Amino acid sequence: MRKKTTTGMRIRRRACFLVTFVGLVLLGMLLLTLTQMPKAEFNRHGFRAASTNLLSAIQGGRKEVEEAVAQGKAIVPSGLSCLEWSYAMYAWELNCDSVTELVYDDGEPHEVMRTDSDDWCRKRAGCPDSRLMIDAEKLGDFRPEEYGLIISTNVFEHLNHPEDSFNAMVRSMAPSGWLLMTVPFFEKNHGSPWDFQRFTYHRLWVFARDSNLCIHQIDGLNYINNDVYTVSYMLAQKQPCTEPGHIASDPRFTKLAARTGYALGSSDTKNNI
Repeated sequence: MRKKTTTGMRIRRRACFLVTFVGLVLLGMLLLTLTQMPKAEFNRHGFRAASTNLLSAIQGGRKEVEEAVAQGKAIVPSGLSCLEWSYAMYAWELNCDSVTELVYDDGEPHEVMRTDSDDWCRKRAGCPDSRLMIDAEKLGDFRPEEYGLIISTNVFEHLNHPEDSFNAMVRSMAPSGWLLMTVPFFEKNHGSPWDFQRFTYHRLWVFARDSNLCIHQIDGLNYINNDVYTVSYMLAQKQPCTEPGHIASDPRFTKLAARTGYALGSSDTKNNI
């Protein structure tokens, strides 16, 4: 037997329909507003961009590394002797003249020249000329002032002693040599159990300051909101620098410099960041 539809039931159904309709209209207006934002504002604050960037953080940081390489390519000169850590992927994009691939090895340091095996060239734009099998902390002693460009992309989160490895890397850079570096800040755990830490770009600034490097570019990449980004990026140069770094006038580091006793904008070449 069919239930009787009372006046009260009809009113409630119409009210539910009206509320649903108004909600859908408001949602449509919100999405339309977001899609019509200026590109820079939308990429930084938009809901769709935030969702995409969050997905990127979950999946890993390759998109951000490619963005960092594209930015660095505009400044780093071509034809350098390059060391890429650990799987050489981006050295050819940066127009390196020679490419050495650093492979972590806690045994006796040694370098292996390229063979003709497919393993050396698989899934990349070129073939590295050699592989350097070494503990990263020994790099500066084994190959002092050797490389015009060192590329380190999302490696330092896996190191037990990142400060020591950074210092060794700087010692291995030739005078006026370059360092292109990315590290995760907001990214999924990967390479477990050897995934130990995350870094803000302010931490990279301290690394560079302690090693007397000039900084040409430094920032977070793939912003989810104003304070959360997935990858920290830095392009720095060893003394003597080809041009002054821009950090002396950057307010992001003023408080950090004061807290650490570091004078921004000093004319002393030891403090030329």
